[in-house]
Amino acid sequence: GEPIESSKIDEPLVGKWIIGKDIKEDTLGKPCPDGFEVTEDNNFPKDSVHHYGLSHPDLGRITGFIELYKNDISRGKSAQWGRSHGFFVYVRGRLLNTGDDDDGFGIPRNQLRHGTFTRFRMIVHIDKLDETLRSSRETLQEGELYNLARDFLRASFNFARKHHVEFEKDHSPGVLLTARISSAPGSLTRKPLFALALQAIDGKVRPLYMRLPEGLSDAARQELLEQIHSRDTSEEGILQATELVPLDSKEGVAIYEVHNNRLLINESHPFVASFQELYTKADSSMPLEMYAMAEVLTEAYLYHLGVREDKIRDILAQRDDLLRYLVRSSAHRTPGMIALALLDAKNTPNRLEEEMRAAFEALGFENVIRIGGSGKPDGTAEANLPASENGIRQRYKVCLEAKSGGKVSAHRLDVSAIERHMEDYGCDHCVVIGNGFETATRGKSASERSIERMKSRTDKTITMMYIDDLARLVRLMPAKRIDLKKLREMFQSCITPEQSKEWINKIAEERHPPAPYKEILEAIWKRAKERDDEPIEYAAVLVELEHWDPAIKISKQDLISYCKAMQAMAPGVVFARETTVEITLRPDLVLKDIQDTIRQYPEEERKTIVI
Repeated sequence: GEPIESSKIDEPLVGKWIIGKDIKEDTLGKPCPDGFEVTEDNNFPKDSVHHYGLSHPDLGRITGFIELYKNDISRGKSAQWGRSHGFFVYVRGRLLNTGDDDDGFGIPRNQLRHGTFTRFRMIVHIDKLDETLRSSRETLQEGELYNLARDFLRASFNFARKHHVEFEKDHSPGVLLTARISSAPGSLTRKPLFALALQAIDGKVRPLYMRLPEGLSDAARQELLEQIHSRDTSEEGILQATELVPLDSKEGVAIYEVHNNRLLINESHPFVASFQELYTKADSSMPLEMYAMAEVLTEAYLYHLGVREDKIRDILAQRDDLLRYLVRSSAHRTPGMIALALLDAKNTPNRLEEEMRAAFEALGFENVIRIGGSGKPDGTAEANLPASENGIRQRYKVCLEAKSGGKVSAHRLDVSAIERHMEDYGCDHCVVIGNGFETATRGKSASERSIERMKSRTDKTITMMYIDDLARLVRLMPAKRIDLKKLREMFQSCITPEQSKEWINKIAEERHPPAPYKEILEAIWKRAKERDDEPIEYAAVLVELEHWDPAIKISKQDLISYCKAMQAMAPGVVFARETTVEITLRPDLVLKDIQDTIRQYPEEERKTIVI
């Protein structure tokens, strides 16, 4: 009995135009049919959608309005049940339901600019279309009347598109950000930036956040030098456009392209991915754009101050590591906490996606980012493994799909859509989690056969997994020291959730000898007291362990694996990076944190874990 309001109802508008009041016979251009005239119906109050209208000899009287939003209204939670954008055509008070795929009333998509269409909503009443309704009362018969209506709607969209283009010109990130940067002193912006560009063109430096065209001829190089000299002394802005693009996840927050004054913001960077929804909204995109430009300028300042290039790279690397750490969902939670949160989110779509990403961070994956949206995966995660001794690539990337609620049907799983996602985002495997799946108990299901065909054709795999089993895997991984190489065996061999469960059961039953956690922690602590002015490298810890009595000899890779396992079980206390490790408590207190974490596990899991 309570009214339900759309979460998008308060989205800011670029404008709203009423047919017959704001949109008149001479407002719409081609392909609008000729012969329209403004009419008013005094039987309706002036605030009614039917008071003003346009009348046509064939189409009859048309009423309604156009709304153009500042932000994309095609996404969000409501998109699971229906669309908010596009044409909504009413015939005698009833919404014409032509299917979600026909939100453009049959108009070819190349005639509907995507950036405008996802912000466009038109409510239009055309009662004369009653004559063309099919017997189902759901679809229209194509003919002259249908074509006239479609041309009117297309002309209405073009009207909105024109206003959107004008709005973008005044509110585009490039324009707004350039205005801010132009007001800043040149000594803080163009001087250091262009000085760095000149050094880079001469081959004297190799900046991380600046990109130059590759393979320049001598003539092209000279022309670019002259352009930069000219820009340095002119009033031309240093930034013409900003764009959110999927660069390599290992690159920084942003790249500045010198030759076209364009700022590329890296949506594959975990920090940017955490805030990319803000970027899609003009009202909230400015802070991210300003921050990205400040990163580019910071690098330029450091070079301008004469700091050595190796030091600059160290500074930027440390800063980038901090940004990545700050947005990690699992940064301060134990495996038990993450597993519990995953189970609590079983029936909450957005939260389940978030906790799935936290789970993959806890499993040891890097650059675990949120993507989401129509036609996209929920996220991706990367396993940055080194090449094998014979040079074989071992790195891999996983596509993440979270299915909350009831049993996942073959239609809801949609193997072909997942394959597209994996292709678009360069993924080797996909993991789909859910509360249940329609997999066959005897023989192979249709989904399983589709996945097998895809694997034989592309060598890519899809693994289904119960949410409970992913939670169990999160708890077991550090205690059982399952590395990302071992985990890939599950992705390569398991398709159904039953197969995944069996694989995890075998891992749970394995018993390992105690790891030398105590000795490793004491070696790190001892080294830190001796050299408190620099981070502790793994090589130094290995040397320290070899002088133990008796000597402890382990490989560097095993040491890193042990340290990352401790980091998972004692978050915020152990910090295991790629080349260095750090602990912030005495070894005995770190071990107590690890033991407290294990005590939170179910009893059957605790029995097989020795610390």
